[in-house]
Amino acid sequence: MRRGLIGFIALFGATVQAFGHASDGGHLLILPTGYYMAAAALSVAASFLIFLIAPAKPLHREQEANRSDLSRFSATSALSFVFLIMLISAGYIGSRDPLSNPLPLMIWTVLWVGVTLVQGLAGDLWRFINPWRFPCWLIFHLFGKPRYRLPQWLGSWPALFQFIGFAWFELIDPAPTDPGRLANAVLIYFCVNLIAAVLFGYRDWMRRGEFLSAFYAILRTKTPRALSRTQTIFLICVLASVSFDGFSKTFFWLGHVGINPLDYPGRSAMMIINSVGMAGFALVMIALFYTMIAIGHALTGAKGSFADHMGTVAISLIPIALVYHFSHYLTSLLIEGQYALAALSDPFGLGWNLLGLRNLHVRAGLTSGHGPVWLVWNLQAFAITLGHVGAVYRAHLTVASLYETRLQRFRFELPLTTLMIFYTIFGLWLLATPAAG
Repeated sequence: MRRGLIGFIALFGATVQAFGHASDGGHLLILPTGYYMAAAALSVAASFLIFLIAPAKPLHREQEANRSDLSRFSATSALSFVFLIMLISAGYIGSRDPLSNPLPLMIWTVLWVGVTLVQGLAGDLWRFINPWRFPCWLIFHLFGKPRYRLPQWLGSWPALFQFIGFAWFELIDPAPTDPGRLANAVLIYFCVNLIAAVLFGYRDWMRRGEFLSAFYAILRTKTPRALSRTQTIFLICVLASVSFDGFSKTFFWLGHVGINPLDYPGRSAMMIINSVGMAGFALVMIALFYTMIAIGHALTGAKGSFADHMGTVAISLIPIALVYHFSHYLTSLLIEGQYALAALSDPFGLGWNLLGLRNLHVRAGLTSGHGPVWLVWNLQAFAITLGHVGAVYRAHLTVASLYETRLQRFRFELPLTTLMIFYTIFGLWLLATPAAG
């Protein structure tokens, strides 16, 4: 087993001597991507065989920890609530430049990228900085507990629909980084979810209604506690949105929808076609995942419906969602993260220098030039490959609790692993293919 692990790591590592160049906006990355794709695909396939041969100890289900109660005052949530008010205010009265106003930078870069990665890889950060926790605690302390219960038949559909709106605003809306426009969206979103949490209870609404809390709870899933059907669809939609964000800028997509990629017309001209494309992308990914699970279950010859295993196997997608988030947004995090620090020093554009970083010189060279581009590309490629290997491993441990024999597990995992191999190749293709806009 040890030799096998060393072998497929060496196979992947043997491809690192490559050169490339990327520039801002539309760019073309010149790399021997075929070698990367082949090595990554073989690494995922090899990991499948290694994990299959190795003994698998089924994970035991554990009950979900109750971490969303409001029994105690949360100082960090109070600070987060005040900070959010400051950001919304900055959106209204601060600089109109999205790279100088802290609201767009904190929402799209620090929250959606940074906090997501910390939540999935390091710990339950959101539990402490959730801005709804403090106002809900205060309201319940003054006026009593909520009067209504969120119907069970709703599942996580409220969170899913909220995410669809969020993804559309991020990827399709003509000006998601406009400070005033974003301030309106954030204020409405916060108030709607605050009212819902007060009516239906903080814990239940955060778990099934507010999409960030629902998504972060999924990322923290460690044991084969089956996700609900809507949670499974939700997770796939998150993965699909990140993938489509990259795909929608490729020469391939633009050429097929009749757009000259060298004369990109802007987001306004692409709203309808990208809305249809994003929806179609998500539906295709959901269909592929369900189909592979159905084929795998049929190959095992086991009784029962494949749908019974969907939610359990779906947690194997969590590592893939995390690494795609990392790879897709890495350059944004490196560059716009610097702008965020500078903007926080002068949030209202009044000449303040609260952090001493107002005049911070942003180092855009972190993602340009031969050396940085080579490093960034290899980090992205390695992350995608490692994420799929982790997904195969997690699926293997999960399937061990569903099927008794090794042959059944092999048959069930084979279609799903095949899908992961092709998705690995697709992910690396997205990173290397020419893009515009």
